[in-house]
Amino acid sequence: MADRANRARRREQTRRATSRHSLRALLSTLLAAILLSFLTPTEVRAQTEERAAERSRPPQAERLFGRGLAGELTLSGGIQFSSGDYTDDVTTDQLYFPLSIAYAFDTFGLTPTPNDLLEFKVSIPFLYVSGPGNPADNPSDTIVAARGGIGNITVKASYVYLPDRDSALPVFELSGKIQIPTASTSKELGTGALAGSFQFEISKTFGKQITPIAMLGFRFTELVEDFDLENSVFLSLGLDYRLSRRFSAGVFYDYYESTSAANRAADAHEISSYLLVRIGKGFRLAPNVLIGLSKGSPDYAVGLQLRYTMPVQR
Repeated sequence: MADRANRARRREQTRRATSRHSLRALLSTLLAAILLSFLTPTEVRAQTEERAAERSRPPQAERLFGRGLAGELTLSGGIQFSSGDYTDDVTTDQLYFPLSIAYAFDTFGLTPTPNDLLEFKVSIPFLYVSGPGNPADNPSDTIVAARGGIGNITVKASYVYLPDRDSALPVFELSGKIQIPTASTSKELGTGALAGSFQFEISKTFGKQITPIAMLGFRFTELVEDFDLENSVFLSLGLDYRLSRRFSAGVFYDYYESTSAANRAADAHEISSYLLVRIGKGFRLAPNVLIGLSKGSPDYAVGLQLRYTMPVQR
């Protein structure tokens, strides 16, 4: 649920990118008019040829070695408690403490526009579990005692295209994530399998307030002993609504296909909601709740995320 609040930050980046783009275009036009009033026809032709040559060179060069290093650094942490009766009559309680660091390159784009960005993110979770665990992720249920430790570290890269505010195009996001098996298998906090995923997300804001969002992803995992794991798909459909300058809220339906080949009935169906509160310059607070609709989901979950974003200038 923590990633849900990041969508509001995407929309803020869309507005900032659009403003920068429009201002840059206006200043360029005014500067060109002033220069042309002083240049001779020969000098004008030379300037035109030079600009044509510059356009023929890859725009990545300037972005990678110049302004491309500017962007935003985001630090986030939170806590989430979930409880579910995944097996017959045994309840599993889990405390989840995610910590993450992310960097988004404002002008490190793959297209000749300042409105796209590239983001890298590393997440390190800490877990405390009481009960046999979730059969959708960890089908073994031999341990019911309380245990804790580090979870699986994830590394994520995302490319986001942010169109101009008046454009009919939606926001596109393509992400890839690798899950490093750092969670203890002896404590049954993880399966020990290296896993990864790809996902594609699309969103579009209507009337500056309402933003429907859709996401489709594919998760793959390696085969390991003692666990009959399979690749799976997941999807999300939701709506974000900007209540005011300080508040946004969202509601989502999520589906996660079980990675346990022996227990496909453990597919997860969930309804989640969040409130995003802008509490100061760069600070965001996001309380969230979740209701499970199937055996593969917790009965309920509640959480809180705190995020700080700061601009980085080259």
